Amino acid sequence: MDAEVFLSKHPVFTREDWLKNLAGSDSVRTKETKLHYYVKKGRAVRMRQGLYISVPPGDDPLAVQPDPFLVCAKSAADSVIAYHAAMEFHGRAYSLHQRFDFLTIADIRSFEFRGVSYRALTFPARLIEAEETHCEVEKRERSGVTVRVTTLERTLVDALDRPELAGGWEEIWRSMGSVEYYDGKRIVNYLKLLDNATTVAKTGFFLEQHLASLPFGAGVLEELAAMRPQQPRRMGGQRRGDDIFMPRWNLVVPLRVAERRWEEPA
Repeated sequence: MDAEVFLSKHPVFTREDWLKNLAGSDSVRTKETKLHYYVKKGRAVRMRQGLYISVPPGDDPLAVQPDPFLVCAKSAADSVIAYHAAMEFHGRAYSLHQRFDFLTIADIRSFEFRGVSYRALTFPARLIEAEETHCEVEKRERSGVTVRVTTLERTLVDALDRPELAGGWEEIWRSMGSVEYYDGKRIVNYLKLLDNATTVAKTGFFLEQHLASLPFGAGVLEELAAMRPQQPRRMGGQRRGDDIFMPRWNLVVPLRVAERRWEEPA
């Protein structure tokens, strides 16, 4: 592939992409020299080692902002967009963040580019042990690039499992509460893989609050209730005097979350 054609078709690319797709029988060194030439020319910008963005002809190389989801996808071969970034990808995030998290088994340092942070996180240990890291992951095409992202079902559970990576309780409730449909069985199966009773309780509580607007019946909640923790667990955060105990889930919930106080008029 001609270098100009390559750049037009690869808004975000790796060194390996360049070496693999560039036309001709040139040596690796020659191809790398060509890449350095296009960087110097302003037709490509190095984001970090081995990762580049292309610059359309006539555009200012200092002003081009890459698609953050393509950056995540190209940052690791097994990259999976997750947590709040997945909420944004699915168009469900209540607020937009300037940090994008992706899951990978690769040892990659987090990095920042033009005000946007990219953070590589490891897959949950239980999924690694079960060799199910890509359970509830779907592939999407974006600008010709295959992007992996957690499904809405996994995004919900992952967010409740690690709310600090999803913007906190209000962000989760406002964002994931807007979803019109969840596959209850897929949620149950994924929770069984995670094997975390507290996360089961948080998920059951969330779904119970939204049951009226969701199409699955109470059977899913009954299945989750059977998987709840044996002893009371805190939903998270510091203990407060107005916390509420939810016996069905053996879960202590902050009053603000239980009553969705953010919905009250200011």
